[in-house]
Amino acid sequence: MSSDPFYIDRDKLQRLAQSCECAIWLSNSDAELRPDIVRLLGSRIDPAEQTISVFAPLNISAGILRNLHQNQQLSYMMASLATLESFQIKGTYISHETCSEEEVAFQQAYIDGFIAFANRLGFDASPSYGIYFHQPSIKITLSIGEIYEQTPRNGTGKKLEL
Repeated sequence: MSSDPFYIDRDKLQRLAQSCECAIWLSNSDAELRPDIVRLLGSRIDPAEQTISVFAPLNISAGILRNLHQNQQLSYMMASLATLESFQIKGTYISHETCSEEEVAFQQAYIDGFIAFANRLGFDASPSYGIYFHQPSIKITLSIGEIYEQTPRNGTGKKLEL
């Protein structure tokens, strides 16, 4: 473990990205820098490949997909409901495809876990399933580029090293 305050280890980043305690989003912008953002249904980090695969409902992903024709830069954001620990990963689009049955089951487990976790914290997250869980969904894969601290505290916005 590094003593550098602007360091995050890969295991922690991977654990947070794949946990049900985090709310997660993907965003990009069009050629005029107008943003699109999508609330995700789960994500997986592949540290060996330095990629993130994210799962998004197709019915609300049209803007993100359209923007990829003009701008392949993507921003992935995760924030812990429990600690407010937050990170942004900037990366480049690699691919997208329709989700497999296994990936849909992963999404269902994520949203079920997210609701249960939020409810334990005292939030009524029961409407989340109907609001966020829509099928079909797509898997978007992006490279891991720069990582930034976004937790509300001193150091917010600083670039982190892995």
